[in-house]
Formats: sequence, C-alpha cells, structure tokens
Amino acid sequence: MHSSINNSSLKVAPYYYNDGTSKDLLCLVGTISVPFNNGRCNIPLEIWLQTDHPLVAPLVYVTPPSNMFISSKTGNVKQDGLVILSYLKLWNHPTSNLSALFQAIFESFSESSPIFTKTSSDPVTLPSSTVSSSTEKSSESLLNPSLSTTSSKFHYYFIDFSDKFSRSIQNM
Repeated sequence: MHSSINNSSLKVAPYYYNDGTSKDLLCLVGTISVPFNNGRCNIPLEIWLQTDHPLVAPLVYVTPPSNMFISSKTGNVKQDGLVILSYLKLWNHPTSNLSALFQAIFESFSESSPIFTKTSSDPVTLPSSTVSSSTEKSSESLLNPSLSTTSSKFHYYFIDFSDKFSRSIQNM
C-alpha cells in the first residue's frame, strides 16, 4: 500500500536533546493513515530532521492528543512517543530516505497501532481539526522574519526539498 504523511506542515522549532541542549531543527508535522478494523486510524507524527540530515536518521515521534495515550504493548514506540524502528536504527546515507521511512512507519503501525483512546482500548481516527489546529500555528514560524540564520537556511532548503519530494511521490 502507498504511505504518506497527511495534513502535513513544516516548522522550525527548538528540539531538546536528553543532555539538555537544544537546536533549531526542521520538523514535519502530520498524520499517517493506517488500516484498522475495516477503517482507518490517523496517527499524529512529528519527524525532526537533525542538522546532519540526511547523514543521520530523523527523530520520529508519535504525538497523541490529550484524549489518547501511547500503548505500552507496542514495541515500536517508547512511552515518550519516540518511534523505534529497524529502518531508523539502520539508517544509511545515501540509500535511506524519507519516502522509505514513511513506508516503514506505515507497515509497523498497520500491524499494531501505537495509540489508543483513554476511555477505550480501541484506536480511533483523529478528526482533521485536531491536527490542523496545531499545524496552523507551526506554519507561522516559517514566516517569522526573526528566525535565526540557521533556521532560515533550513526553511529555504526544505522548501526546495518539499517541492522535489512532492514531485517524486507524484511520479510513483
């Protein structure tokens, strides 16, 4: 099946590492739609591209809304939302890419949904308004003239990247 990130937007925001340091990184925010019980489950994601990307793997997080939680039964997502996949562990430039990463996420989450509602053990489909409300604000950061030089470089690099990526997906 074809996998892609839906309702997506790009933002430049500080990413906080475990050692307490932070860097402004480019983040793709969106949902990936996977089959579940004769329907679809839209799983919200953040894909953080590190400054050394594509030499190093992105950091991928499941970001459930407040009415949902990350299942402790899934082996592919930590409780903080960090996605753990073999594809990410074995990331190898130049053969690894975001398109194949989306496919790996799709396949993994199709087997076992990492999110569930707090009142039920059934995964649910998120309304598109849940995602768009958070992504509307993030798109503002791309238009903010006070972004640092590094952030601005990311911004222009990924506008070009996004255009090329969209064209390559359309040609698939």
